[in-house]
Parts: sequence; structure tokens; C-alpha cells
Amino acid sequence: MSAKYSVDATKIKYKKTRRGVNATATIMKNGVAMCILYDVAEEIVATVDFKKAEDQVEFLADANKIRISEYARKLVMDAEQAWAHANKDYMSNVVKTN
Repeated sequence: MSAKYSVDATKIKYKKTRRGVNATATIMKNGVAMCILYDVAEEIVATVDFKKAEDQVEFLADANKIRISEYARKLVMDAEQAWAHANKDYMSNVVKTN
């Protein structure tokens, strides 16, 4: 996984639907927004909208034989896990109260 791509886990937007949870996340390259992931619960492949075609080509090359949407989902999942790890005390309190 390339260190130049990142997702701010605190800015991922979630929406609960009758079929699951949809997520929208901005993926950044070196701190600059380059694309948006639209992960819809009932769709197998997530939509990734790039601001520039050059960014899409570079992202695909970095994905290294993985579908763009799966690579984007992995970046989001890694950001969520890093946030949860950094905030494990907060998360344990949330779990206890729910």
C-alpha cells in the first residue's frame, strides 16, 4: 500500500440503508483530494470518481492488479482501523454503553 494515498477516517460519511451501510470517502494523494469513493452496500463494485484522468492512471498502477474500487475500499478500511486503534479507549466506552 502506498503511503502517498490517504483517507481521513473522521471525514468518512456513512448512511444506514435497508440493505446495509453506504460510505462516501475522499481519497487524497500527498494531502490533496484526488478522488471520491462511493461505496454502496448493495453494489459489488464501488464507484471511484477521479478529478483528473492522470490521477486515475497513477492510482490504477499503484493498485497493482487489484480493481480500483477494491484498492480504494482497502484504503478506507485501513483508515478506519488506524482511527479505531488510535481511539481504542473511546471505542471501548462506546461498546460498553450500547
